[in-house]
Amino acid sequence: MADVTATVTIVDRDFLGVANKITLASIAFGNGTNTYPSGGIPIGGKEQFGINKQIKAVFVDQPINGYVYKIDYSDQSALKLRIYQGDNDGASDGPLVELPTSAAPAATVVKAMIIGV
Repeated sequence: MADVTATVTIVDRDFLGVANKITLASIAFGNGTNTYPSGGIPIGGKEQFGINKQIKAVFVDQPINGYVYKIDYSDQSALKLRIYQGDNDGASDGPLVELPTSAAPAATVVKAMIIGV
């Protein structure tokens, strides 16, 4: 089974003050067949979002579909979209867990705001 891939579309780009940049992006992924890769879905490096030096913050507009989405920018040359779900094993409430690699996400689009320099 192939890994899920993402298509990133830059919606808007602007400056905040002298050096800070803000990028609004739409990230489309999933087809219900390809599976979630270990560690998240690759979405490119900081340069893809118009950020030259460092990403300072990322905000993801959460669709109401039962999952929580986060962009992991700890490696700024290889950002990943990570997907989390409730740990509903019936025993007790627990923290969110990352989607397993056996999961095949349906077609989804999330929007993100990336701030950096």
